[in-house]
This record gives sequence, C-alpha cells and structure tokens, in this order.
Amino acid sequence: MATAILTGQGGATPSENVTQRFTANAAITAGNLCDFTSGQAKKCTTAAPKVIALENVSSGAVGKFLVTGLANVFTGLIPNNTYYCDTSGNLTTTNTGYLVGVAISSTEMVIKKPWWERGL
Repeated sequence: MATAILTGQGGATPSENVTQRFTANAAITAGNLCDFTSGQAKKCTTAAPKVIALENVSSGAVGKFLVTGLANVFTGLIPNNTYYCDTSGNLTTTNTGYLVGVAISSTEMVIKKPWWERGL
C-alpha cells in the first residue's frame, strides 16, 4: 500500500525533494530505479522508472522513494553527466530517451521532474 508523503513542490531544485513511502514487493537497494506492481514498489526491469529508492527496503516493508529532487544514494557518478535509464532499469550515460537526471557529484543526481510528466 502506498503512503504519500510530499516534501516540497513540483519542479524541484536540489533543496526541494518530493518523496513518497511505498511498500516494497521485493528487497530494494538504495539507488535502485523503481516502478510499481499492484501498488507496491519494485526494482525497475524496464526503461520506465517512476521513483528512486532512498534507502534499502526489505520485501513487505515500507521505504522512502524520491519522485523529484536530489538523490544522494549513488556511487561513481561523473559530475555534469546526464544519466538515462536503459531497458534493464539501470543507469547509463547513453541517451535512451528515458532521462533520469544530471549528476552534480559522484554520489548526487538532480531529478527535476517526475518521469511520467516528461511525456515518456
């Protein structure tokens, strides 16, 4: 079951995060790109993620997910690079048409707008 917790407003800047809490249908690791199945979050296996896991979440537990704003859960990002989602639900710098965000440090990425509002 989803529990919406909105922090901030629409087109986020690094200081305006919009997060939500969702139950995980399987174990999810912080930084996973996720989508939904039957109202529960799951690790994305397609190029259409909806949120980013902000923490590790056990199957059946409720966790915090980023809709838009600053995600500080990655490693190895290259600052100023634009990142996309590939067809397996992983981050890539190859333009797949599914924009995720722009890295501002090796661990942080800014997501300016939710994927589903980008017409993807």
